[in-house]
This record gives sequence, structure tokens and C-alpha cells, in this order.
Amino acid sequence: MLETPFGQYAALLALRRLAVVGELTTEMKKEISDILSWAATVDYIRGKDRHGLMIDIVRILKTSS
Repeated sequence: MLETPFGQYAALLALRRLAVVGELTTEMKKEISDILSWAATVDYIRGKDRHGLMIDIVRILKTSS
């Protein structure tokens, strides 16, 4: 996991783009959703833009299944 807020945010934006336009298998979607759901519970992420982006990506992945 990148430890800088900017790096994390940039990586999440790229991941959201992949979730929207990428060819992900059902297994990949589940694995990414599980990881992001866990990461969204980490205290230093809550209340940050990154938290909202993680939740948004999980929602996209679950609705595209």
C-alpha cells in the first residue's frame, strides 16, 4: 500500500477507471472489493476523500457483477 495520501488517491483513481472500463473476472472483482472494504475500515482512512473513493469502487464492482 502506498503510504502517501496523494499516491493512494492516484492509485484509487486508476483502480476506479479499471473497475468501470476494465475486463475483470468475477474473482478479481471479489478480491478487489474485499481488500478495499477492509482498507476502508482503517482509522486513518475514514473521513478522507480516499475512503469515499474506496466505497465508490466497491459499489461499482458489485453492480457490475
